[in-house]
Amino acid sequence: MKPQFILIALVLAASTTADQQRSFGNNPQNPNAGNVPPLRNRVQPQLPTLNNEGQGGIQPQFPISTNGRPEEIEPQPTLVESCGGSADIDLSQIRISGCDPSYPRCRLIRGQNARMVLPFIPARSAKTIQPVVHGLLANIIPIPFQIPEDNGCINSGLQCPLQSGRIHNYVAELPVHQDYPRIRIGVKWQLMDELNNEVVCIIFPAELTDD
Repeated sequence: MKPQFILIALVLAASTTADQQRSFGNNPQNPNAGNVPPLRNRVQPQLPTLNNEGQGGIQPQFPISTNGRPEEIEPQPTLVESCGGSADIDLSQIRISGCDPSYPRCRLIRGQNARMVLPFIPARSAKTIQPVVHGLLANIIPIPFQIPEDNGCINSGLQCPLQSGRIHNYVAELPVHQDYPRIRIGVKWQLMDELNNEVVCIIFPAELTDD
C-alpha cells in the first residue's frame, strides 16, 4: 500500500485515539503506561550490528553455542509478544529501535526508519521468506505497511534456503513517513515461507512521534 493511502487510513482512525490507547488494556502498576497492556517482557534498546561481511554477517549481542542455537540466558524485559508462527523465538532477544524498558511503547520517530533484529529457529526448512507488516488500529483493524524489501532473503541477514533447527537473524527496516499522524498503534510483523505458512509472527505496541 502506498504511503498516501496508509496516511488516509491513519488520519481517518486518528479520531479514535482514545480507543487505541485503551486497545492494549491498562497497567495500574506503571504510572507512565497510561492505557497500555501489561505486556509480558520488555525489549532492551541495544541493537546487534552488521559487519562488513554483507548478508548474513550479523553479530548478535547474545551468546550462541557452537551448534548454532542460543545458549540459555536469563530472559530480558520486552514489549514484544508472539502471535503465532512455527519457529522457536526467544522474545527477549528481539531488538527494535525505539523500544525502551522505561516506556510502555516502542517510539517510532516520524521521518526515520525503525530497525529490527529478530533471531529465530525455524521448525522446518524454508526456500524463501516474505515479510508481511501491518499496523493495527484499535488493536483490530489491520493497515498494510510497505517496507523497502518484501523479499526476506535479500538484504535481511538471512541466507536462503533456511535450515531448520539453526538460528537465523532477520534484520529489517520500517520507514516511518513524516506525513504519518502522531498516533498509537500496534505493529504486527510476520514472516511467511514459500507455501504461505507462518514462520514468525510478533506484535508490539508502538507510538508514532516526533521525539
